[in-house]
Amino acid sequence: MNEMPVDTKSNPWKPSLNDEGRLDIRNKVVFSIDPIGSLDIDDAISFETLKPSGSRNLEYELGVHIADASYFILPESASDLEARKRGNTIYLADRRFNMVPEILSENICSLRSGSPRYAVSVIWKLDESYNVLSVWFGRTLIKSVSEMSYESAQYILNGSGLFPSGEIDIMESD
Repeated sequence: MNEMPVDTKSNPWKPSLNDEGRLDIRNKVVFSIDPIGSLDIDDAISFETLKPSGSRNLEYELGVHIADASYFILPESASDLEARKRGNTIYLADRRFNMVPEILSENICSLRSGSPRYAVSVIWKLDESYNVLSVWFGRTLIKSVSEMSYESAQYILNGSGLFPSGEIDIMESD
């Protein structure tokens, strides 16, 4: 499709690092949790413990980041009309039918570890009791630090704190 961005080995796609109106949060610890071998990593999360200056209370920042395919798919374009017909990606045991072209779903919009990517994010600030203090919605530039598997996430939840499969350790050390 002529309307898709170019992304080849000789001409790799790179996001504009100074896209106005987009919050640059590449310094945040952002990670995805998907099945092993996933190619279409379309969502990620972030979590940070904050200690506001002059306060004894902790606050938390929780972010949910969704790949921003809308940056690449213009309203009423052939890709937009086809995506509307499909409605979502369909997963079968041996294949899948993508809602958007593969160059987006598996590459440019896939929130791959170490690659700057465009996202649409919601970021909540929470108090110590997890009550919502504020909410921010907007377009972001993120850089995931880990493509975590469900198994690795469960391993951490079970109390290990370390990734069993060689994935980086994003947990804070005591």
